[in-house]
Amino acid sequence: MSRFYGLIQNEMIKIFQRTRTWVLIAALVFCDLVFAIVMKKFTHGTGMVYNVWDFCSDSTNLLIGVNICGLVIAGDIVASEFAWGTIKLLLIRPIKRYKILLSKYVTVLLFTVFLLLLLYVFSLIFGAIFFGFSHTLESIYTLAGTFLTYSNQSINILISLTFAFMLSTAFRSSSLSISLSIMIVFLSKTVVEALSYSKITWGKYIVFSNTDFSQFTKGEPLFTGMTPGFSITVLLIYYLAFLFISWLVFTKRDVAV
Repeated sequence: MSRFYGLIQNEMIKIFQRTRTWVLIAALVFCDLVFAIVMKKFTHGTGMVYNVWDFCSDSTNLLIGVNICGLVIAGDIVASEFAWGTIKLLLIRPIKRYKILLSKYVTVLLFTVFLLLLLYVFSLIFGAIFFGFSHTLESIYTLAGTFLTYSNQSINILISLTFAFMLSTAFRSSSLSISLSIMIVFLSKTVVEALSYSKITWGKYIVFSNTDFSQFTKGEPLFTGMTPGFSITVLLIYYLAFLFISWLVFTKRDVAV
């Protein structure tokens, strides 16, 4: 088990040693700061009650940034090893391939959790600086809604990252796996909405039709016959399929070491 933890630690070090990682983190924080400045100007002089909790709630719109950062890391973490030829250094170690793959996947998840926490913490900081604290009953409901949004979006992020991770194991080019995963993940929303508008019912079997559980709390499912149980089942099937394909490709790929 200590070897497995060592693998995860090594992967984390490799991620944070790259300039790109710090650029992504800085971009996320900067966007949060800009959003706070914009909201300050928007709410100034309007007389509306707007506090740190309201800002944290509105800043959930930036979760798309967390998703993009996660997709970049997930789409790169395996493919880059083949692109740079460093995969040979990993495979000559007395560690089973599936453990190497699992350590990379767990690292992607941990890094994404770090980004989620980072966004929330800086939203608290910027919200406190620009809007201040105030405790009302409505603020409690706003805080609960924020955590509900984070939880709901985390499902979409998890599926997106697992899909990107699968592409990373399938391709030797980081740029290809990253660009393809980002394109498919974000274009899928448009495709799903088009299918829903056209009332094409088989669209409910597309994985990204089921990642937004707010459609059930609002009482407006995208397709007829969709229920929380149905969406959980579909997501579980896709999730396991993505992981299985990743495992199969990585463990069976011939690498000259």
